[in-house]
Amino acid sequence: MLIKNWNYEQESKAKFHKEGKKMLRAINKELGLNADIRSNKAGSASLGEVTLHADNVYVQIGGLYPDQALIRSCEGKKDYCGGQNMYSGTDKQDIINHIKHYIL
Repeated sequence: MLIKNWNYEQESKAKFHKEGKKMLRAINKELGLNADIRSNKAGSASLGEVTLHADNVYVQIGGLYPDQALIRSCEGKKDYCGGQNMYSGTDKQDIINHIKHYIL
C-alpha cells in the first residue's frame, strides 16, 4: 500500500502526493509509457488524486478509494473516460502486473 496511515491533513496529503508521483513515475519509466503524471490535491475533505495518463493506459490513485488504484485503457491523453474501470492494490508491482495483464 502506498501510505498506510493517511488522513486529510496537509502534511499527510503532501506526503501522499509526493510518494504517489514518485511511484507513478517509476511505473512510467519501467513500462516505457511516456505518460503525463498529474496531481490534484483537491479540497480539505478529500485526499485528492495522483494520475498517470499515457496513450493507452490511465492510472489514478487516491480519490474515492485511496487503498485502490483505478486502472483503465484509454485512446490517447485526451481520453478521460477510457475503457472499463478496473482496480488493483496501490502497491507498485500490483499496478504494473495489472497493466501488463489487462492493458498492454
